[in-house]
Amino acid sequence: MKNDMFLCQKFEKEYRIVVHNMSNEEEGWTEESPIPYRPCGSVLTTLGFLPPDMPPESEDYSLFKDLWDMMEGEQRSGITVENLLYCLLIIRGARLPQRECDFEEKESAFLKLAKMDSKGVLNVLPGG
Repeated sequence: MKNDMFLCQKFEKEYRIVVHNMSNEEEGWTEESPIPYRPCGSVLTTLGFLPPDMPPESEDYSLFKDLWDMMEGEQRSGITVENLLYCLLIIRGARLPQRECDFEEKESAFLKLAKMDSKGVLNVLPGG
């Protein structure tokens, strides 16, 4: 359990450095506002979640678009820094029960694992 927390903290530190650097490079975006589509892709690429060259017909692009849609990036004018961090920690295998929520029927199996609440906070369904 301590190793998991250490790895989460280490990843979070790296993530926040990348987000900070990216926000300094991107005109019109600050760390306090939701991450727009392009900078979000750049953050994921810098952290190694996406390849540097990603044509629109690639599976990686499709997965990124699915993530963007699941996190309601278009509707919310981006993904919050905290929600993206939380999602990436889950992808890396972290168990973060403080955000578990009740089950609600969703269309796809992937979307059955998480949902956004009315305040735009990503929550994970129990067992997700």
